[in-house]
Amino acid sequence: MQLTSDPVIAWIAAATLALVLLVGAAGKLASFDFFEATMAEYRLIPTALASGLVLRASAATLIAAELICAGLLLYGPVRSDGASLTLALLALVTAAVIINLLRGRRDIRCGCGGPEHAQTLSWGLVFRNLVLAAAALIALLPPTERALHWLDLLSIIGGTLAAGGLYFAANQLLANHPHLDALRS
Repeated sequence: MQLTSDPVIAWIAAATLALVLLVGAAGKLASFDFFEATMAEYRLIPTALASGLVLRASAATLIAAELICAGLLLYGPVRSDGASLTLALLALVTAAVIINLLRGRRDIRCGCGGPEHAQTLSWGLVFRNLVLAAAALIALLPPTERALHWLDLLSIIGGTLAAGGLYFAANQLLANHPHLDALRS
């Protein structure tokens, strides 16, 4: 028995992921030097290469991957390819976060957006990425065969806006959590 999803749910998942990826890529592009410096803080690229062309190429490749994933997610015939690539991208960036958390390095900015995005590494960030991976799995499922109608389109738009709003609100709560802890002590 093959799992399937309703096409409206699959489109909401894909469009929400695309929105998250596009907003993240835009923030990184707007402050590329900041993003490059953030990537260096992860200390996953050998020190000899971390200040040169390899770091710049790695940062540009990550942004390009986000843009490619977003584009594929929004184009129906290759949506499942976009979801698969998004899962791989999420696995890569989540592994980078986990490695640094296990090293005890929580003071690094996540690099999810531009310099105004003050979120540092936490297990909450890992959980957030697991939720995004779940959305990618939903987008990866083949949709049931049924025609989409105008009400479905409204549902997709409304569902994407709602899911995107929840994502960005939860993300802001994660970013604010360390500041709230500092105020308590």
